[in-house]
Amino acid sequence: MGTTERRALDRVMVPGAIVSYKKMKTVALFDRFSQPKPLRNISKSGVCFELDQPIKYGEKIRLEIKIPGHKTLRLDGNVRWFKSSIDNGKFFAGAQFVPFGKGKDFNSMGVLEELRNLYKQYCS
Repeated sequence: MGTTERRALDRVMVPGAIVSYKKMKTVALFDRFSQPKPLRNISKSGVCFELDQPIKYGEKIRLEIKIPGHKTLRLDGNVRWFKSSIDNGKFFAGAQFVPFGKGKDFNSMGVLEELRNLYKQYCS
């Protein structure tokens, strides 16, 4: 039996893109972003990236995504999967972005527009 692709949106590979993250806790005054790691792919609904250490499914995170020639994207999301590579000791995670809209519980509509522009740039 084959696997079924569950993602509704195409993912885009962006050369040179890096991502840092931090866990969102109730008291996050002193939490720092992780060291930047390669971004594997991104869509309007989520991201796949490399990280230094394991992370839990469902963990709420804040992401800073740096893409050459673009402004830094800041997004909130939830970890939807995590895996480690036995071959090279790397860790990978997939995060789904929280919805876009107005207010503190949403990602900025401006960031959504940036993601749309990235999609156009790298899929054309």
